Order: sequence, then structure tokens, then C-alpha cells
Amino acid sequence: MRFLQTLALVSFAGACAGPSAPAPGDDTAPPADTPCEQVDAEAGPKDTGSGPRAARTLDGSITWAVDFDQDAEALGFVDCAYTRDYNHFVERTDLGWLCADCTLLTEGTAAIVSGYDDCYAQVSDADAERVEQVGLVEGDDVQLWRTGTQNVRLSELGPLVDGALAFSDVGEIEDVGTYTVTGAGTFVEGEADGTVDDPAGARSEPYACGWPLFSPGGPTESYDAGVGAVLPNARLEDTCGERVDLWDFRGRYVVIDASSPNCGPCQEMARRADAFKAEMADLCVDVELITLLNAGLSEVNLPADPPALDAWRLQFGLSSPVLADEGYGYGVLAPALNPDGGMGLPSIAVLDPEGRVLYLDTGFGETSGYFDPIRDLVLADQRARAAE
Repeated sequence: MRFLQTLALVSFAGACAGPSAPAPGDDTAPPADTPCEQVDAEAGPKDTGSGPRAARTLDGSITWAVDFDQDAEALGFVDCAYTRDYNHFVERTDLGWLCADCTLLTEGTAAIVSGYDDCYAQVSDADAERVEQVGLVEGDDVQLWRTGTQNVRLSELGPLVDGALAFSDVGEIEDVGTYTVTGAGTFVEGEADGTVDDPAGARSEPYACGWPLFSPGGPTESYDAGVGAVLPNARLEDTCGERVDLWDFRGRYVVIDASSPNCGPCQEMARRADAFKAEMADLCVDVELITLLNAGLSEVNLPADPPALDAWRLQFGLSSPVLADEGYGYGVLAPALNPDGGMGLPSIAVLDPEGRVLYLDTGFGETSGYFDPIRDLVLADQRARAAE
């Protein structure tokens, strides 16, 4: 597929290096006859944001002219053109990690309306219709950004001058030759009938699934998820059909794993999750685990559907949130773990009570010590806090 951004996958493995942390000492656990006196976290002041507002839209069309080189033409490839329409793409405010600089991010179904069989099929076997995201970066000028693969970070197409786009790039057909693709089109901004929420606004209504409400709200300043950074917020759908803020779990330690249903180490992590929570509760440490479940190993950018979320929760008897991952693991955790590209599964982040990343790693299994290194890391951090 020549125009699609390839999702580079790294084979997952159960054996991964665990975090470097001191082993718990004799004072780790309270005496057996001493009850835990956990103090519930308290939510601080909240940024309620500006509230819902009218959603913006983008409508546009691009005609792509394809000019093959002599080698490709000698093998029967014919210069051609095709047109893709972007009709009524509606604003999304909950996918900021796909384009941190975008002042408008929209999503919709892009459709090739002419030239599919005699042109596009020469360079790609992708369907004529697909979900895409298109965005604007508005400053001194206006840049159009786009991804041809859903829930993958957008890249710049080119400037929009009075709504008009001009674009040129070179592609390659393996063992055949190269081609130049030139795009020209127009985009118009409009307004949808519905509204969108301010992503900075903290939730105030209880969750149907009973999750806490500790998010302080406020804008996500950075989508860096490296150790020491505050984990970027996300709103992802849970098994009750509601969008849940990751920041609402502050005030406790949090273990986040981006997983696939057909990933063996991911299944093993889920199988041991509630036992780990119980172990930490016995040590008087409040820990939550959150699973970000994608559609599968070959579709890590797509969210698991509601039946898959329920199946995962029921199969492993989870009391913790299972959320549909809309490219967050691939777009936020994977780059922090592997800047050169690719994604191993499960991808794991451990957060302190302020939401800062204490630890990142890929894989889960006997070689990595299962949950033991995470337990030791959390206990070491708790001791360090008590000593301050």
C-alpha cells in the first residue's frame, strides 16, 4: 500500500527487562495484626473548561495525479488521476495525541469518487473508502495535516492558501519503479449541528462504572510520555459505554497496559491483575490497573469494540477499567518506549499519585518477573515519599 502509513510492529515477548528498583526491606509490609489505614485521595481544584461548543467541520476534495517513471511505464503502468472526497469531516477534541499542534482535528470517511479502478489500484490495494483524520495547524499561515491510516499521527500535507491545497511527493513500487504524485484540491471550514466538549474540562458527573473523579482538568501541555513526564490525558470508552479520563485515576499508583486480545503476554498480565491489586492492598498501597485494549496485533491503532471489551473483562474477572484504545498506546506509549518506531505488547506505564511516569517497559512474563518488579518499584517510591 503506497499511500498508507505502515504500522511497524515489533514482536511481543514475555521476557523483558524489569524496572531497576531496590527490593522491599523488612519494613515493607505492616505487621500481620495491624490493619491498613489507607487515606483516600482527595480531588483538588478543578479546571472545568469552557463547556460544550459548536463542532467545526471540514469539507474538501483532492485530485491526485500519478506520473510513473519510464521503468514503471515499460511494465504497463499508465499515468492517471483519481479524486478523493472528504465530506463533512467533524471535529474531534478527544484525540489530541494524533496532532498536538492542530488547532482543528476532524474525522470522517474519505471516499475515492473517480479513478479507483484505472488509477488508484495501480499503486494500492486499499479500499475506496476509509476513515481518516484531517487537521488544520493555524498560525501565520494555515497548514493542512492528514493521516491515511485511522488513529495514526497526522503528517503535514501542505499549506492551504485561500482554501486551496497543492501537494507533491514521490512514491515507489517495489521492484517496479517510482512515480510522482501531485495533489490539488480545496477545503472549506464549516459548523456541525452537534457540539464538542472542551478537553480541558474535568468531569463532574459520576461514572456509571463507578470510577473516581480526581482529574484536575486543564489542557494537556505535552504528549510526551517519557519517565518523569505527566502522562498525557485521554478520554477512552469503557465497558459502560462512557468516555473515561485517564487523569481521573490520580491520587493512587496506576499501572497502564496497552494490550491486544490475541497477545499471550497481555493475557497473562490480565490473568494476574486482580491478584496483584490484592497483594498491594495487603501492603496498604492503593494501586489501580487500566487496560487500553486495541483491536488486535495487526490493528494496534484501532480500538477494541464493546463486545471485545466485555469479553476481556469477563474472561479475566477484572474489577479494573478496560478501555477501548483509539491509538493512544501506539501514538503515545510506543514512541516513548521505542523512538525508532514499532510497538511491543503489552506496553506498560507505571504512574505515581500525581500522574507522573515512574517506569516504562514492554512485555510481561516469567523472565521479567511478572508484577514483582512493579510492586518493588511502587513500594520504593512510597518509602521515598514517606522519608521526605
